[in-house]
Amino acid sequence: RKPRLDANPVGVYRHRFTLPAGFKAGRRLRLVLHGVSSACHVWIDGRKLGYHQDSGMPAEFDVSEVLRDSTEGTEHVLAVLVLKWCDGSLLEDQDTWWLNGIFRDVVLYAVPESNAIEDYRITTVVDPPYTEVADAEILVDVALRCSDPCNMRAVVLDGQQVVAEGVFSAPEPPLGHLELLFPSTAQVARANMRLSRPQKWSPERPKLYTLMLELKVQGNVVQVERWELGIRDIRIVKAQLLLNGAPITIHGVNRVEMHSTRGKAVTDEDVLKDLKILKQHNFNAVRTAHCPSKLTLYHFCDQLGLLVVDEANMENHGFAMMGAMSFLQCDPAWKQAYLKRVQAMFGRDKNFTCVIGWSLGNEAGFGPNFQACADFLRNCDHTRFVQCESGEIHGDATLIMGDGRHPASDIVCPMYADPERLLMLAKCEKRPIIMCEYSHAMGNSNGGLHLFYKLFQSKDHPTVQGGFIWDFADQGLQAPRKPNPKSAEDYHLSGHAGYGGDFGEDTGSADKWFCCNGLLNFDRRPKPAMAECKYL
Repeated sequence: RKPRLDANPVGVYRHRFTLPAGFKAGRRLRLVLHGVSSACHVWIDGRKLGYHQDSGMPAEFDVSEVLRDSTEGTEHVLAVLVLKWCDGSLLEDQDTWWLNGIFRDVVLYAVPESNAIEDYRITTVVDPPYTEVADAEILVDVALRCSDPCNMRAVVLDGQQVVAEGVFSAPEPPLGHLELLFPSTAQVARANMRLSRPQKWSPERPKLYTLMLELKVQGNVVQVERWELGIRDIRIVKAQLLLNGAPITIHGVNRVEMHSTRGKAVTDEDVLKDLKILKQHNFNAVRTAHCPSKLTLYHFCDQLGLLVVDEANMENHGFAMMGAMSFLQCDPAWKQAYLKRVQAMFGRDKNFTCVIGWSLGNEAGFGPNFQACADFLRNCDHTRFVQCESGEIHGDATLIMGDGRHPASDIVCPMYADPERLLMLAKCEKRPIIMCEYSHAMGNSNGGLHLFYKLFQSKDHPTVQGGFIWDFADQGLQAPRKPNPKSAEDYHLSGHAGYGGDFGEDTGSADKWFCCNGLLNFDRRPKPAMAECKYL
């Protein structure tokens, strides 16, 4: 049989740009594509920059050499060829619309050419008893690229007031997790700063301080980095998840990035609107289902006080239909494909206060490849938990679906456990129990929520600590029949949101309405269950 010529459609994007006057003088230039699905080849002025896959993570290229001879007013052409499918698509089988293309920002930025801050890691350590009265330490590790003698300085501000200062020095070897995090060529410097009884960050009081990092060469400031950070402590004690020394209940929801007309191309305003709706309805946590979210979500969650379980861009539940969910997990040839996705997530999101846990993925089985991912996260980060829904208590490879009880998971994170099963887990498990998904919100649903909350609030079962409802909003689409629609008649279904099969052949008719299972309608109008969530 002849192969279909349209089996892997491509999209070609071209953008013309000029560099601002003085933009590249004495600087290295970096091009970042923050989100492309599923893979892309990139050129500037006909010169190939490279290839990237992983729809949830940025593609970054050094374009200094390509643009070295650029002069003021010179027009350049950025070209991106996007593939609908690649081998990485086997790891991106999420329950969502597969809308491919460039869906996040494309940015060109500059750093100093010879002496620069390349990366930094911020770790906050709260002293016992980890509460509001406790002192804290801020550790800052910086990866430098310096060809001249450099001086680094760190300052922590509370508003305009300096509350801590630090001078950097080379840390004593071995560097431990920094060898996994920073390039082997980086010059590493470290600063330790003490804060006396700082106000702790929490969903109720999301207090943020400002960290300023300053790089000087020969007395001249060449680079300044700024970060807003909160002081908070996450730990598991006696099978309970504690925030700042006290048990916390997760009033959470799974949020899929989706807009009814822009699809996956959500704006900052879209994100902020969603998060404000959650706060207004007494939610305190978000799971980024089922891949890392747009970068601004984490900044907003830091500011608003929303806890985040950050989930790696991995799901392959289609293999469960063959009883082989863990097929790729057990293949050594795929180890780096899994590991690089987790490493990229950690590298991008490691400094956000709101991130309290790392999820290895969703419905992705378990095997040596996920174990390597869990080991990497634990070696790099002792301040957050690692969760794995798709493994099973026996610890071996999962054939169909996981039970959220794999030994590699710091918490028990079952999917759609009923209250009776939660009681059973509370009796036999010595870990916090936080459901990664529950109370499936399709149609007029979410009945029995009070039974879950009765458990969450029970003093008899302190390890049952909440969960994440599936999911936030219906993934309905208002799809135009032709470009530049002007009226309702120019849309499918006269402008009403549609779902699988509503937009012609090969538009997911087998899936029907399965992506419409949110607490909100596609246009963010709350369904009746949202009021119940707020009350409980």
